[in-house]
Amino acid sequence: MVMAAVMNTGCSNEAGLASDVQQEQVSTEGTELSFNFDLAGYGKEQSVATRGVAGEAKGRVIASSVSSLGDGLEAYTEVVEDTKPQTRAGNTAAPAQNYTILAYKDGQKKGEWVGSYDGSKFTPKAGSSSIQALQPGTYTFFVFSDHLAYKDGKIIIDINKGSVNALFNNQQVTIQAQKKQQVDFHLFSPYARVRMKINGFSSQAFEGSINGALTYQAAAPTDEGGVKETCTIEPSVPSAVYANVTKAGQLKYQHFTNNIEGPQENGVIKTSYIITPEDAGVYFLAKTRLNKLSFQFAPEATGTIYKKPVANKVLPLNLNDVELKIGTSYTISQTIYYSADYLFNDGTVGTLVPNLKAGRTPVALVVDKTRRVCMDLNETGEKQWAISVGVQCKQNENQDESGLRATIARYDGYDQTWEKGVTWGIPLPNYSCKADKWQCPAFNAMKDLGEVNSNKWYVPGAGEWDSALKYLGIDDPAHGFDFSSQETNAWGGSLGYRLQEVLFYQANGVPLTGWYWAANDWKTDNIHKGITVTAGAEGAHFGGARKTDRTKVRPFINY
Repeated sequence: MVMAAVMNTGCSNEAGLASDVQQEQVSTEGTELSFNFDLAGYGKEQSVATRGVAGEAKGRVIASSVSSLGDGLEAYTEVVEDTKPQTRAGNTAAPAQNYTILAYKDGQKKGEWVGSYDGSKFTPKAGSSSIQALQPGTYTFFVFSDHLAYKDGKIIIDINKGSVNALFNNQQVTIQAQKKQQVDFHLFSPYARVRMKINGFSSQAFEGSINGALTYQAAAPTDEGGVKETCTIEPSVPSAVYANVTKAGQLKYQHFTNNIEGPQENGVIKTSYIITPEDAGVYFLAKTRLNKLSFQFAPEATGTIYKKPVANKVLPLNLNDVELKIGTSYTISQTIYYSADYLFNDGTVGTLVPNLKAGRTPVALVVDKTRRVCMDLNETGEKQWAISVGVQCKQNENQDESGLRATIARYDGYDQTWEKGVTWGIPLPNYSCKADKWQCPAFNAMKDLGEVNSNKWYVPGAGEWDSALKYLGIDDPAHGFDFSSQETNAWGGSLGYRLQEVLFYQANGVPLTGWYWAANDWKTDNIHKGITVTAGAEGAHFGGARKTDRTKVRPFINY
């Protein structure tokens, strides 16, 4: 297979690349040559916004896929082709190292120079350059650093020799009839660089030491998309032939920069990530397809994602259409989602990753599968339970633990919001629906939220709140409740409150932070108080507040 991408990528030196250092008549020995190098380099990684924070990724995304990782995790993968320098003016000096330069004409080697470049001048090694001058004419030049092998007249690019300093070019150069001439070589990498960026939600999605490798399997010789082991260039033809890897292997990253906090949004850090730095990518040959690769965390990695150990965990790429190109840098951006069920805008219920891929928008978190109860991802703002304490539920209990548990058992948030016959008192007609009355602002706000698959939003009752708090990590939200004092119940599980941050931030929502209404009221104090839930990083508890006070409303919905 001929590597057309490598062969004939240079342009003629006849005009722009040849510098006439000294315009003198050529001698019988030919034109004496000097050489200079510059470097295109790889493009810069483009920040990729995780889809839980923004609907569109920044940078040129060329492929995406979804996968289940097991252990309660999912991944959304995007491949970004990093921006490359657009003009020669953006190039830099080539690195100081050893280079070999070959000149061919009519299939015959006419010149060879082996030497070192110090960043400004190429100096042939004594006794190593067989020809110092060339006769006028057009030649095909090959130049490469000593990271590429040169054996039996062939240049070999090897998967195990990839480096930021592995450089190459071939180009036609017209040698003028003059005494001296400088030839400028525009070098590039004959490899594709692949970096990894792994995104998570919350400011500390990642903890501890994390590293890994891109792994691959042996490929059949006829597998055009297989991982390439070598590219052998025959300058005399010229031609380039690829060979696939014959056994499984891996390219290990040097290191990751771990747990970088994402940008603040309204003073809150919602994301974090790890990334391989510019100098720590791995290098594959062109024509390799990314679906032949998987990322595997190192067995010695002691770090975690969402408190789950990463050692030996595999992140499949599932990217069928991406064929790597020479001289190009790619960033594989994998966003790790915590598996949980959500309600989506079209009524679908499922986990985030496949539904985001399908273009759906999450609207609520499923907190009780048995009762099909969901909590809105966001809040409607601070509102009064009612504009008068005289608005009362028909059924209510004393403000103590026994009364709270009895209220929880009713799971009547929807009925308290939308059903007639459950409310009485001024200024409402008896047994009116609170959602229809402006005199009940918290409930009336539910009318403005529309419907999801013909289901209405409602103010949650103590029962729905109990289900939600249990789902989020509190074993018994009613524990320790009393009229005079409320015991704050801490979030359980390995993540604690961070579980909320992950579940809501990954769906572009807001975790519980403050004081919320329930749809029920207390018989105590002349039925002047509604039931409340106070929740934050430390934990949560039930309580009560005067109905005319303003506090937050977190809508719920059934499916």
